[in-house]
Amino acid sequence: PRGNAVHLAEVTKKSVHIPVIASGKLGYADLAEQVLQEGKADFIGLGRYLLADPGWPNKVKEGRIEDINPCVGCHDGCIGRVRKFHHIGCAVNPATGVERELTIKPAEKKKSIIVIGGGPAGMEAATVCKLRGHNVILWEKSDRLGGNLIPASAPDFKDDYKLFLNYLKTQIRKTGVPIEFEKEATPERVKEVNPDVVFVATGASPVVPEIEGIKSGMEKGSVFSAVDVLLGKGRVGDTVAVIGGGSIGCETALHLAKQGKRLSVIEILDTVAHDMVWGNALDLVKLLDDNKVDILTRSIPVRITETGVDLVDPKGRGSTLKVDTVVVAVGMKSNSGALVDRLWNKGPEVIPIGDCVKPRKIIDAIGEGYRRAYVI
Repeated sequence: PRGNAVHLAEVTKKSVHIPVIASGKLGYADLAEQVLQEGKADFIGLGRYLLADPGWPNKVKEGRIEDINPCVGCHDGCIGRVRKFHHIGCAVNPATGVERELTIKPAEKKKSIIVIGGGPAGMEAATVCKLRGHNVILWEKSDRLGGNLIPASAPDFKDDYKLFLNYLKTQIRKTGVPIEFEKEATPERVKEVNPDVVFVATGASPVVPEIEGIKSGMEKGSVFSAVDVLLGKGRVGDTVAVIGGGSIGCETALHLAKQGKRLSVIEILDTVAHDMVWGNALDLVKLLDDNKVDILTRSIPVRITETGVDLVDPKGRGSTLKVDTVVVAVGMKSNSGALVDRLWNKGPEVIPIGDCVKPRKIIDAIGEGYRRAYVI
């Protein structure tokens, strides 16, 4: 939670006669100011928030709150990289740790650029290209920006991702990049514009595994993808099985459990949340336990019926989990495919970025969008 250690600073301040610094998820200007005004601390200490945006103090002082690049608490760029013996970094700020090498500079030659896709990778690439002086336009197939960052930020415990989405939308708006909504890219439309460079940032879609009964369940409205559930599509019953125990499956399960539904997570591996930094994984598993979510590891779903999911364990022993609704979260698949192939060798330089290259995380989408735009 925000300000999770303020109470400790408050107690300490009552016991000592020297200045007290409060820390612990205080990178929110209104909350930080409230702590000081209420006399709970004398100073605010920031760590990860300054990795995400070293300009945080000055932006707060100048009242430019909307320009603060927010830490999302993923730990992939900071703790995650350091634990792998890499230099420190940040998922939302690709220049962290390599500021001299990656400070945005004007391009030597201005180019005409189309960015296809308004998810995080596309918005980042478009913003950086525009800041470097290129002529940029962004095409988005839907009626809004965000891509899979929209469902990713849906749970109430992922508010920081909403802040980041708003930050990306604010920055691209401020740079003046023209955005054309409900515009699907085709080679013919690209050819009409005749750009020098095309960034393909078309994202990824949920994988539908080959499980007996899954397609009929989707047709009947008893089986949904995790993305659809997070977007509020479809009616989810009171008892739910989530197939897939990675970060998407676990977060979706917690999201539904907090709504009062009874949840079970089915995972073929020995552990869940295995694609997250260890600290975040521990927290998520604890939250699942606190919300009475059953974790069924080493379980293989073989059939989805009208009454539930048939499972087998590694020894071939079968069981049935009775539920109203099944949510599928077994991964994502790239959307680039045919478009990239059709654009290749047709004139403009084609640069795939983000999940359309390979479904991954925010650190990869933002990093690729920034770095590839940096060298154009």
